[in-house]
Amino acid sequence: MLRIANQTFSTGDEAKQFVRHLLAKYEIGTEITEDADLKFLLELLKRHPEYAEKFSEGSKKIRVVRNPAQKATELEVETSAGRRIRTPWVICVLD
Repeated sequence: MLRIANQTFSTGDEAKQFVRHLLAKYEIGTEITEDADLKFLLELLKRHPEYAEKFSEGSKKIRVVRNPAQKATELEVETSAGRRIRTPWVICVLD
């Protein structure tokens, strides 16, 4: 059982499918604009193994980006300090 924000998932795969569907609403390069989506992704990021190191400044904006090398959808987080950090979201839902 996996709980992220107000969502409960039976498996990591179920959570991945939910996140893929959520991100599909946004074009590559665009900012997450819906409050519920942003809140969910901010909670998702708290599961990142390097959360304390990478996101301790707080997160201001999240953008959907493409990793050109792996051709995977990732998140680009703009911190409150203005830094932009790209990270694969899938690492946050590993079982």
